[in-house]
Amino acid sequence: MLIGGIALIRHGVVRATRDIDAVFDPDPDNVDRIRSLVDRWDATRPDGSPIPEDGVAGDRTIHLSTPHGELDLLSEAATGLAFSDLLTRSEARRVDGVEAPICSLADLVAMKRSLGRERDLVDLADLESAHGELPDSRNSHEVERGPEDWLTLDQVADLLEAPSSFVLNLVSRDAIPFDRPTKGIKRFKADELRFRRDDIDEWLRSQ
Repeated sequence: MLIGGIALIRHGVVRATRDIDAVFDPDPDNVDRIRSLVDRWDATRPDGSPIPEDGVAGDRTIHLSTPHGELDLLSEAATGLAFSDLLTRSEARRVDGVEAPICSLADLVAMKRSLGRERDLVDLADLESAHGELPDSRNSHEVERGPEDWLTLDQVADLLEAPSSFVLNLVSRDAIPFDRPTKGIKRFKADELRFRRDDIDEWLRSQ
């Protein structure tokens, strides 16, 4: 199901996009179909290196360079939303002559707010200009996370066996997923940063 730049365009925001972002069904049969496409397309990682045998899995985000362009396949863990729920709320639209499911505006907003990168904040501002007050699908179905689901800056540093300053540098470059409920990294104090445990687990597996 399509998200990212194409979904933004379909929801009224004019933005150039160089790749395709999509969430994929983690069902084993579907993952096998993705593996078959990777083989058929001779797809590689964006840096040209081959896709490892375990590089295509239902719980991993997959970044591909194909003869048709760049393709980012996001896992459920990366979006924080179940694929089945996303698909139920999606809208079928024609993209380059092919009918494809596009994520709903509420789910697009939820994912953008969850990721909280600078470009996501810009996209949210553009969506708000186009639609006014924005819906957020998490308001109706997000499960409240307990303290055990979150990591502090020091805990992430311990996992990486690195100083906290190294993690802060990753955060400042949007190179690691973290929770950002407000705008602008400069508004955060180090002890206010928090990280979703499942996001960090996913990020570590992708490194």
